Amino acid sequence: MDIKTTGIVLRRINYGEADRILTFITPEGKISAIGKGVRREKSKLAGGIELFSISKITLKKSHKSNLLVLASARLDAFYNNILSDYTVLEFAYEALKDINKKSEYIDNPEFFSLTKQILSGLNSVGAAPLVTAWWRLNLLRASGDSVNLHTDTSGRKLSPSSSYAWDATDQAFREYKSGDCGANHIKLLRLIVSSPLATTLKVQDTDSLIPAITNITRTLPS
Repeated sequence: MDIKTTGIVLRRINYGEADRILTFITPEGKISAIGKGVRREKSKLAGGIELFSISKITLKKSHKSNLLVLASARLDAFYNNILSDYTVLEFAYEALKDINKKSEYIDNPEFFSLTKQILSGLNSVGAAPLVTAWWRLNLLRASGDSVNLHTDTSGRKLSPSSSYAWDATDQAFREYKSGDCGANHIKLLRLIVSSPLATTLKVQDTDSLIPAITNITRTLPS
C-alpha cells in the first residue's frame, strides 16, 4: 500500500551512481526512502526533494529491501530566501540537523510543524533573535524538557515585582536585585513557548528584552 504524506527533507545522502537516500520529517514522524535516479539531470523527482522545501510525496514499499522507494514528489513550498544569506542558511542547516537528531529517539508529530514554522520564519524575517529564541525554546519543549517559567531556584512562584538572573545550572530564574530579567521577560518567554512563531513575531517593543532572552536560550541543553 502506498504512503501519501507531506515531507520536509532533513538529509540527503548520495547512493550509487544516481540515487539518494532521503530522510523526511512528516506529520507522521521521520521516514527514510530511496530516491532512484534523482541525481540525473532529467529526473522528475529532483524538484520535489530540495532542502528547505515542503513537498507532497508518495512512497512505495520495496520488494528488494526494507527501505521505502520515493514514487513521486511534488513541490508545495520552497523557502528560497534562506539561500541568499549565509547566516540564515547556516541556521537553517542546524535546524534540520536538530530535528533529525531529536526525531531519532523521540516520536513527536509536532516536529513537523516546528520545522515548517522555522523554515517559513527564516525565509520571511531571517535569523532574527526572536526567531532563534522561539526555535530553541520550542524544540526543547517538544523534546520533553521544557524551561521552568513558573518558580525560581528556591521553588517560589515568580513575582512580577521581583528582578531575576538566569541560573544556567538549575535552568531557572534566581531572584537577584540587580538581575536583568523582570516581569516583561517572563511574559515574553511564556508567550514564546505557548504560541506559534507567527504569533510570536507579532509582538511589538521586544528590542529591550531580546538580549537577556538570547543569553538564556544560549544556555539551553542541545
